[in-house]
Amino acid sequence: MTLMLPGLAELKHATAHTVAGATVGEITERAVMSRAAFYRNYRDKYHLMEKILNEAIEALLGSMGDDDEPSPVER
Repeated sequence: MTLMLPGLAELKHATAHTVAGATVGEITERAVMSRAAFYRNYRDKYHLMEKILNEAIEALLGSMGDDDEPSPVER
């Protein structure tokens, strides 16, 4: 679930906070989501980061072998 990705990306660029320094309140405010909705989907901010990173890794790995076109290295 990527409900929080835009808000977290904005938080990263808009402030000097790290994930460890950001509060759930800051994350939900930037994502325009209630704290209740956040906690329905995630245990804490670290669980959110884990989900985002896992989705990004899956998307990257999925894009590496989906087509029959040779990679630039193989050309």
